[in-house]
Amino acid sequence: MKRKLLTIFLTALMCVLFIKISAANADEINSGNDNLNTNLTSELNNGNTTESNTEAGNSSTDSSDNNTNSESDKKNNTQSEKKKKNNKKYQKLYKQAKKELGKRYRYGATGSKSFDCSGFTKYVYKKALNKKLPRTAAQQYKHAKKISKSERKSGDLVFFGSSKHNITHVGLYIGDGKMIDAQNRGVIVENVSAPWWNTVGYSRPYKFN
Repeated sequence: MKRKLLTIFLTALMCVLFIKISAANADEINSGNDNLNTNLTSELNNGNTTESNTEAGNSSTDSSDNNTNSESDKKNNTQSEKKKKNNKKYQKLYKQAKKELGKRYRYGATGSKSFDCSGFTKYVYKKALNKKLPRTAAQQYKHAKKISKSERKSGDLVFFGSSKHNITHVGLYIGDGKMIDAQNRGVIVENVSAPWWNTVGYSRPYKFN
């Protein structure tokens, strides 16, 4: 009888110990799960924050790029409009010079029915652009910005003579190696390079572009 009671007591004791051990293990597992969930939540939040910051950075970069492109487009448009405006001014000068074609040459004449070489350039610049040039070819060369042959553009003046100190003729350069000038045959279009002219240099009395 005593042995039977002892067996029952030991069995009950083992059951109690087993239940306590199981409960302790369950607490550790739950604690581990809670920590895992906490870590996962933290990582997700950090990822979302980083992603949000990245999107904000991209948005800022896009905004900066858009501003840069806008400024570049604005600058290009301004330059394009300026170029068109300056081109119109040259066309106005060229049109005025063409109107004088065929008029006779007369030494000392400044228009409007006859011209000498510097009288012609002085007249068309004043008439088309309201730009006042000096009276003689030598003065026009002296008082304008000097440029090289490689820099020459339509609207520049081309000068001739024996040297820079002896300018005897001037013409209006119109591109493609040609000029409009007043000479013995009147106001004509002719090549800058000709056996009867010695090119001394070019000047730019008006900046078109």
